[in-house]
Amino acid sequence: MTPKIGFIGLETMGKPMAVNIAKAGFDLTVHDLREQPCRELASLGAKVALSARQVAESSDIVEVVVVDDDQAERVVAGEQGLIHGARPGSIVAIHSTILPATVREIAVWCSAKGIEVTDAPVSGGQKGAEDRKLCYMVEGKRAAIWECPSPAPR
Repeated sequence: MTPKIGFIGLETMGKPMAVNIAKAGFDLTVHDLREQPCRELASLGAKVALSARQVAESSDIVEVVVVDDDQAERVVAGEQGLIHGARPGSIVAIHSTILPATVREIAVWCSAKGIEVTDAPVSGGQKGAEDRKLCYMVEGKRAAIWECPSPAPR
């Protein structure tokens, strides 16, 4: 079964990453605080959610690309955070470059709800994201990592 993908954070890196997911034909739900990138993704077939929680409610895997640790914590565990909508067995892939301690804290919160977390920051810049040539540095449970779709052979 093809997983349903959620994507939170449509800035410089996140938007082209989400565009590539949409163009690959995945069932995609997106959220960003800004309306314009959400409209652009909707024109490619993505559904737009009003909160991180709504993204998680309709996704098997939620990819998070936000600016800093504070935003990552709010997206995951804030009042409308994805932790409140994700089902047990869901995967949260954090692509933001944040402190390892923050990722560990998020993993503890998610684990209590049966949600897997992968720490997967990316390198390659906006051009790499647009060209699908990012380098992912991934840590997490092997089973969760292999569930995440990838255009690259494994």
